Parts: sequence; structure tokens; C-alpha cells
Amino acid sequence: MIEIQDDHGEINAITVNGEKLDSDDGEVWFLPKGLVAGLKVSELPETVAFEPCKFREDSTVVLDSIPMRLKRIASDKIRVEFEDGGTRKYWDGDIGFKPWMEAKRATVEER
Repeated sequence: MIEIQDDHGEINAITVNGEKLDSDDGEVWFLPKGLVAGLKVSELPETVAFEPCKFREDSTVVLDSIPMRLKRIASDKIRVEFEDGGTRKYWDGDIGFKPWMEAKRATVEER
């Protein structure tokens, strides 16, 4: 369950399943992946984004995947934004770097 505290339309605190989330700017909130299970898209506020993380300890955010940002765009849809890249200079794969990145992009678009 998500609880939101706002002050005149500005969100100043978000709690998920009893655990308070942290934010550096009030627009992006760090969401530990362990709290995601059972959340409904319709419960997410539309005015903020969430960055899933493994956990946050003091001022350190611990990630275990590519950094991404989730934002609700409709009652049953979210937008996921992320960047994934590399450099050709250090690429030594069996296929070229460009076909590799295009294949990754096609996979994401399909899903």
C-alpha cells in the first residue's frame, strides 16, 4: 500500500508498505525492489518518478541493475526510462557493436 503526504500539491513524503522512501529532490523517489511486489500501477502517483534500487543506506543508493526510472502515465501503464551503452573502442564481441545494440533495442521495444 502506498501512502502519500503532500503539502498544497507538493509531495513531501511517500511510504510503501510502512517503509518511508527517500528522495533528493521530491520528484524522483528511490524504491527498494523488495517493496515493489504487490503494488498496483493505479496506486502510483502520476507526478513523481521512482528509481528502483536494491536498497538505500544513509546517503548511498545500492543498485543491482542498469539505473532506470519508472513513471505512471495512465491508470494501468508505466513508462520505463533507462540508458544502456558501451564503447566500440573496447568491444570484442563475436558480432559488431552496432548489431548488438540494435538487437538489444529491438528486444526492449518488443516487450
